[in-house]
Amino acid sequence: MTIEKKHVFFRRVSTAGQELTLQQEADLRYREALTENQILIIDETSAQKGLDLDYLIFLTLSYTGMRAGELVALKWKDIDFDEHTISITKTYYNPTNNTLEYQLVTRKSKRTIVVDKEVIAALKKHMLVQKKVQEHFGEAYLDEGFIFAKKEKQPGYPIFVKTVENRMARLLKLAGLNSELTPHSLRHAHTSLLAEAKVGLEELGGDYGSVRTL
Repeated sequence: MTIEKKHVFFRRVSTAGQELTLQQEADLRYREALTENQILIIDETSAQKGLDLDYLIFLTLSYTGMRAGELVALKWKDIDFDEHTISITKTYYNPTNNTLEYQLVTRKSKRTIVVDKEVIAALKKHMLVQKKVQEHFGEAYLDEGFIFAKKEKQPGYPIFVKTVENRMARLLKLAGLNSELTPHSLRHAHTSLLAEAKVGLEELGGDYGSVRTL
């Protein structure tokens, strides 16, 4: 399946203060998004050539369409392993990229997403690995329940959003894909694919303005 730009139309105010036409905005979103095949390539590349956490990071982003900041803010209490769901309630804020000075901002668009069993299996595997890391560092490990946590310097603290962006840039280069794509491109793709399936945008957490499906 590929993303067809005719399916999604929306409006956005441009930097010049003028509203883009529906077609211009659709073309912009189309260029920013990835096809389903490209998403699979990223997931496969992260599994085969990814650094620590890469596979879980991009598998989760691909299946949920969440923002990188929401991913970084996830804690184990947000995962329901029995119901196969992830609750998104907050986002990570750290403009200075100082590990110790992060903030978790509660989102207005709280939502719960049902995820594939592959994501749940990967999370369970990571939980076991993380427990061993925590045991190794003992009290030096920040025991706040962050899923995507550092393992060496300042263990237990959440990774940076910038780390997710840099990791994706590396994977795109390895896979020979468009280097201008970002983690948010996965969200665009996820949204467009769900729009094709007629899923309501309120289930994606909003932020898409006057999006409508044809």
